[in-house]
Amino acid sequence: MTSGNKLAIISIGEIGTEVQKAIHTNDLAPNVTHVDARFMKPIDLQKVGQLFRSFDKIITIEESCLLGGFGQQVKALAQDSLYKGTITSLGLPDVFVEHGEIDELRAMYGLDAHSIGLLIRVYCDSTRQ
Repeated sequence: MTSGNKLAIISIGEIGTEVQKAIHTNDLAPNVTHVDARFMKPIDLQKVGQLFRSFDKIITIEESCLLGGFGQQVKALAQDSLYKGTITSLGLPDVFVEHGEIDELRAMYGLDAHSIGLLIRVYCDSTRQ
């Protein structure tokens, strides 16, 4: 994936390709470490712990429901580890999601490369202050 120094992104599933597009389209690779979690269970405690120690800002991205999802697991581990940074989770709300083309649905829920790129830029810019 990528190894940057300002922000960590942990993605799970096919959405990782959108994250990579966002990073490379916006020339953000020097700023962003992107980790593909590969699976929800068991979570890689060593890797997540390393990210907690290395980054003040983490974004989790998944194409599933946020409530009870991967991001919530990462936040629970952060709380148990007394992590002092910020974790933002992107995913689907706890609603019935209509059917449609994947690209259209990703854009509708802010999970497309463009939306992800905008969020990454905001986070990277806020670390400069």
